[in-house]
Amino acid sequence: MTTNNRFVIIGAGMAGLNAAATLRNEGYKNEIMLLDKNSNLPYDRPPLSKGFLTGELDEEQILLRSPNFYDDNNIKLNLSRSAIRLDLDKQLVELDNHETVTWDKLLIAVGSRLRKLNIPGTELKHVHYLKTKEDSILLKQDLQSCEDIVIIGAGFIGSEVAASCRRKGINVTVIEALPTPLRNILGDRMGEFIAKLHRSNGVNLITNEFATELTGEDSVKEVVTNTGRRIPCQAVVIGIGVELDLNLIERTEINAANGIMVDEYCETNIPGVFAAGDCALWPYFGEKIRVEHWDHAMNQAKTAAKNMFNPKTERYNTIPYFWSDQYDVRFQYLGHAKDWDSTVLRGSIEEKKFTFFYLKNNKIVGALFVNDPKNVIPVRRFIMQNTIFNDPSILGDTHQKIKEVATKETNN
Repeated sequence: MTTNNRFVIIGAGMAGLNAAATLRNEGYKNEIMLLDKNSNLPYDRPPLSKGFLTGELDEEQILLRSPNFYDDNNIKLNLSRSAIRLDLDKQLVELDNHETVTWDKLLIAVGSRLRKLNIPGTELKHVHYLKTKEDSILLKQDLQSCEDIVIIGAGFIGSEVAASCRRKGINVTVIEALPTPLRNILGDRMGEFIAKLHRSNGVNLITNEFATELTGEDSVKEVVTNTGRRIPCQAVVIGIGVELDLNLIERTEINAANGIMVDEYCETNIPGVFAAGDCALWPYFGEKIRVEHWDHAMNQAKTAAKNMFNPKTERYNTIPYFWSDQYDVRFQYLGHAKDWDSTVLRGSIEEKKFTFFYLKNNKIVGALFVNDPKNVIPVRRFIMQNTIFNDPSILGDTHQKIKEVATKETNN
């Protein structure tokens, strides 16, 4: 190892900040530099579509740490600087002002970037994407005088913005290209539940349709769809997902596919170079996956930091988890179910309190909890232990406690 006496973290979001804090908690004494292209102190992103957007939280309340945390812990913030090139042999990163920073260990936690909608009219005023605090502030300003808003995409961001706008009394139209919201993640039955939830709260949800044009002379006035439908509005939010930005490693020997490939210790194929969060492709039950959620970014970064300080000491084996708050519903999800061969419902859809299991080969690969948090811990244990259910329907028996329904048979 070189003697630069510095650990460098590229990306000051949830992953990067938690890695820096963990390094100090683990006892690392030398310099930690946290690099980020944005100028803001690290802040929490989930409130941007909820409490911060509605005005219930202010800028100080969404900070991940207090402003004095960084000086108190000798963490050097290098903000408003983009990392543009890595030299793995010399162990240095070049910044957009041509300065270079050397490292002993490097963590790449660059997150993801928004996927842009390529149709005419997206350059008009009052057309929004939602990724940063600045995005949320601009949208919040528009909502003060907005009567009708169109949201393109019924994913989690679009759904949360729709719920926030309805709370403010704004007329909301959501356009979703799929037959049901979140169909690719949750399937049709849960997609129908989410669709009904939005419609029952006054959202005009349009499915199996997509936007083809935004019209207006200077500001957006209408959204036109592929069927010729024209929807008047004073603002538009585009939420069609995110994509990777791997430009930083393109000309390096760091292995990447749909993400930066890391092992169970969050280390890349280059010794001393780690990755965590949205950008990392990591081993999970025999496959390589990438997860774009808050909980994952936090936990994987903590594991990466521990292995940066004490190599190969802690494996990352956390079950993916995310949550979303919409209207009177708290959604929680565990697992990573790309496909499944059966499902089981436990509880009542009508009462909006249930757990919906996704199974493959009689094992739980994912579970959606709707206002049903008590089941999260035992189900996490079932997934972690690869528990086999000889009769999966027993999961739906509410007369038995969920932690008591598993067979003793496991396949670890």
